[in-house]
This record gives sequence, structure tokens and C-alpha cells, in this order.
Amino acid sequence: MGDVKPDAYDLSYLAHLVQTLCAEQVDPHDEYNYQYIMAKSNELLAHRMSGALFAALCDKKLEIANSRPPPTLRQGAEEREIARLDNMLVAEGVIAKPEHEALYPPGDAAEYKSRLETIRSVYETEMRDYEKQNRNFKATLTQLLEQHKRVRPISEEDQARTMQLVDQKTLQIAAHIKQWACEAVMSLKGRLCDARRKRRNFSKPSVDILNQYFFANLENPYPSEEVKEELARMCNMSTNQVSNWFGNKRIRYKKALAKKKVQDSSQFLPHPPPSGAVPFNFYSAAMMPYGMPGMPPQLG
Repeated sequence: MGDVKPDAYDLSYLAHLVQTLCAEQVDPHDEYNYQYIMAKSNELLAHRMSGALFAALCDKKLEIANSRPPPTLRQGAEEREIARLDNMLVAEGVIAKPEHEALYPPGDAAEYKSRLETIRSVYETEMRDYEKQNRNFKATLTQLLEQHKRVRPISEEDQARTMQLVDQKTLQIAAHIKQWACEAVMSLKGRLCDARRKRRNFSKPSVDILNQYFFANLENPYPSEEVKEELARMCNMSTNQVSNWFGNKRIRYKKALAKKKVQDSSQFLPHPPPSGAVPFNFYSAAMMPYGMPGMPPQLG
């Protein structure tokens, strides 16, 4: 459409104003852009046919509303996910609560707290930026809707539904940030705490004792419950830990045998006990006069 004179208050100029406003890119930070759009909007509102245009848009909106089901908002799923992640972050000390004190692993507290503080700092920075951007976007959207309400029918219900849609979309961003923080804490605990806890539970003296019993009983490396209880007492471990250790040891030993058979076609000889080890005999006659169930008989 060519240039239309501003004093041509007819339908062609009204259509020209509508097309101009629809094609214009809105930039709330550009003062010239804002003033230009406001000037064109005022021209549109001053047009003698603006009332008829508004009435036609109301009829069209009603026609569309009657021809399709009302829009539904997916509610609940995002809120439940956010609540679940928040509970986890509170438990791990990323989100501070006055009545909640995070538990730090003994012996690793200083390093763990230092790395946790880094995760918390990144999380808080990202959440502040997210909340700021969300507020700015909703404020800009509110201004645009207020301007649109002067030209086309927008009810308070329409405006509230639009804000709900924005909240629904932006909750996904918040969930992504919270999920990252949870995964970072779980990774930290896995690297820093679990490995060190395992090393503390299975100290070298304890492993030496268990290995000596294992190699002394290669023909039947299945200690009885009484033996497990005594080994647990000697190694300062639980009976369940001793049982798990023997289960894993048998698996590793069988894999080593199979690997050796592939590499060497000759008969595989069992591994001797660890270097410097003596036959399994932890008890003097005074301490264990009748021997320990499952132990090899003492010689001599």
C-alpha cells in the first residue's frame, strides 16, 4: 500500500495504521521506537472508525471463542517437580533454612563445604538472574497488553491467563537450574565422600586379614556365619561388609583365573598368599584353645 495522507480519515488509512503497527518491531529500550508506536496508536484511536474496528474485533473474538474449546493450562506437574527439587536442595544445604542444618561427611567437611559453597554461589546467581529476567519480561508484556487493550478486546481474564502461561514456561527454566544444582551436589558426594568412606571402611590391615583367610581357604572360600562375625570384630567392620567383601573377592578371583587361562594355556596355579603373609593363624592357644570354626588346623 502506498503512502496515505494523515487527513484521509477513511477505511484505507485505518487499514494502513493497523498494518503499520502490526509490522513494527517493538523495542521497549528504544525511546524513538516507543514514541513512534505511541504516535501511531494515538492516530488509530483518534480515527473516526476506531470504535467500529473495536466492535468488529469483539465479534471476531467471540466467534473464535465459540468455535473452539477453552484453553487448558497444565498445572501441578511443574510445581510438584520444583517442590521435589527444593526439598533435595534444602537437605543438601544448597538452599539455606534456619531450622535445617546440612550434614557434612566427617573428615571431609572442609573440602566438601568449600565445593558446596561454589555450587550454592552459582545456583543463587543463576536464580537471581532468572527471577530478574522473568520480572522484566512480565513487566514488558503487561505494558504491551495495556497498549493492545486500547485497540483490541483483552479482558482481565485474558491477561491473567497470559501471565499464567509465562509462569508455566519459565518454571521449566527454574527446574533446569535446580536440577543442575542437585546433580552437581550428587556428583560431588559421589566423588568426594563415597570413595573416601569406602577407603576408611576397608583399611589395609583389615584387607590383609581378609585376604589371608581367603587364600588359606581357596578350596572353600565361603566363611561360616561364626567366622564372619569373628572377622568383622577383628577388622572393625560389620558382618554384612565382611560378607560383601568375600562375595566381591570370589568374583574378582574367578575373573583373574579366566583371564590367565586365556593368556596361558598351561594349568593355572592358584595365587599364593600376599607377599610376607603367614598361614592364617591369628590366635594363640591361650586366646582360642579350640580354634576358630572354619580355620585350618594348626600344625605342630
